[in-house]
Amino acid sequence: MKPKRTLFRKLLIIFILIGIIPPLVLTLLGFTFSSKILQDAIYDEAYDSLININKNIDTFLNEYKTIVNMISTDSKLHKTLSGNEISDDYYYEINQKIYLLLASKKYKFPIYILDTKGNAIFETSPLPQMYKNNLQNGWGVFRKMDEDKEIVLYPEKFTNNMGETIVFSMGKKIYDNNNNPVGYIIIDIKRNAIVDIINTIGNSKLIDVMLLDEFYYIITDANHPEKEGLFWDSPYRDTVAKNNKGKINIRENNKIPSFMVYYTYEPSTLRTVATVPLNIVQQNNSNIRKTIIQSLLISLTLAVLISLIVANYMIRPIKKLVKSMKRVEEGDLTIQINLHRNDELGMLENSFNQMVVRLKESIDNAIDKQRRLRIAEINILQAQIKPHFLYNTLDAIKWIAKLNNVKEIGVIATQLGSLLRNSINCEQEFLTVKDNLDLINNYLEIQKIRYNDGFDVNIATDDETLGYYIPKLILQPIVENAIVHGFENIDEKGMLIIRGYRKEDNLYFEVLDNGIGMNEEQIEEALSKTNDDHIGLYNVDQRVKLYYGSLSGVTIESKPDKGTKVIIKIPIKAYYKDKY
Repeated sequence: MKPKRTLFRKLLIIFILIGIIPPLVLTLLGFTFSSKILQDAIYDEAYDSLININKNIDTFLNEYKTIVNMISTDSKLHKTLSGNEISDDYYYEINQKIYLLLASKKYKFPIYILDTKGNAIFETSPLPQMYKNNLQNGWGVFRKMDEDKEIVLYPEKFTNNMGETIVFSMGKKIYDNNNNPVGYIIIDIKRNAIVDIINTIGNSKLIDVMLLDEFYYIITDANHPEKEGLFWDSPYRDTVAKNNKGKINIRENNKIPSFMVYYTYEPSTLRTVATVPLNIVQQNNSNIRKTIIQSLLISLTLAVLISLIVANYMIRPIKKLVKSMKRVEEGDLTIQINLHRNDELGMLENSFNQMVVRLKESIDNAIDKQRRLRIAEINILQAQIKPHFLYNTLDAIKWIAKLNNVKEIGVIATQLGSLLRNSINCEQEFLTVKDNLDLINNYLEIQKIRYNDGFDVNIATDDETLGYYIPKLILQPIVENAIVHGFENIDEKGMLIIRGYRKEDNLYFEVLDNGIGMNEEQIEEALSKTNDDHIGLYNVDQRVKLYYGSLSGVTIESKPDKGTKVIIKIPIKAYYKDKY
């Protein structure tokens, strides 16, 4: 019976699960932690970028502050601004000085030098009109320069006469050696310079970076210039105001989740705020998810292939063992297996081979013992037949010789000789059906002489049965029993019919007579050795059962005065036809 769930399938499933579950768990854990690690890395990178942006802007502004200081402390400039000394050569000199100071700078910002009345003493670009107005009104950068003697930064977005966008102005009020104000110096910082610094470090294509002053005035917004020049109006403004640096997670409806990073550079009080959309993380997670799925599919394929190979390697010798055991179960004790293994299966192979050899030896010994016992019993049964028959035959010879002294004695002697030769030859247990019928004919010739043709014989045996081997002298006792006991004291002439035929996997031999018949009790006695008159029936039945088993043997159908039919059933096995 084939098992519903084979060991191969169980091993295959176990190996696949072992190959898939641990990598799957590790991958899911790695995916979870990688997402958090990525967010932390983005935050660290954004935070570091803001620090560097502030530092670079401060460094950048300090370079121009140096220029402002160097120019504002020039004594000739003081005299020029105070109106005490005006020389065309000096214009050339201050121009050269400014040119040299800006020579190493990437950006050549507009520089304006004004006296206290608003007259432009020196300018590298046309002076914006708003500066004249603001000076007169004390507004803008002039108000801040008037309040502070140091260099000031004044955020104010406007477009100058050259069409350039200015985001804030750097300025300083100039004092002479007597500490009297004599003028102003202003440098306009262009927007593109600040955006370049932000893009160089912060990569504004990925994150939104704003530069604010201490009053949350938007000096520069790299991605949204329309917001520049306005005050930052954000619900997170109060949170940013509480600390110089920090992070805020932002989750708004219908918007991509993001977080805000802010940092205030204390020396300049400039504040940078960056908004980092988490779609970067989501996109990265999506890429990781695709990679994980592809890895899992590859792992699953490899796990299945490796599991198939390993399961086959483990199951193949077991299948071979099972197949060999089935052949042993079917009776083949010549089977030997060779698994070519040095492990426990190899030990099992040796044990199996030794078991089969010992089992075959044991069965051969048992069969040999059974065969010897059977031959001994058959010899004993045959020995019981011979004296009985010889007595009757010799009795016939005696009476014929006395009464007639005729040639029939010769016939009887001849037939008797043939019978004795076949009966005494104990080495040949089986004869063909044809040879058995020849013995029957020998016997009948003698009996017909004895009974003076007191019965007729009809032998009707199918030709296909003649080649089969059956036990020797298996029919003769039945025929003898019919003649001696069946035809005794009958009024009519005896009729003896012998039939032989094959039906399905059995040979059947029927011996019919029209004799006195038997009742049920006599039939039972004939087959149970309790009646010495029918000992031949018992002997034949026992011999057939010894040879072929309990399903074969002798059956008797008879009624008083209605004759008797004795049926012998012998199973056919293919090799019996040629071997026995």
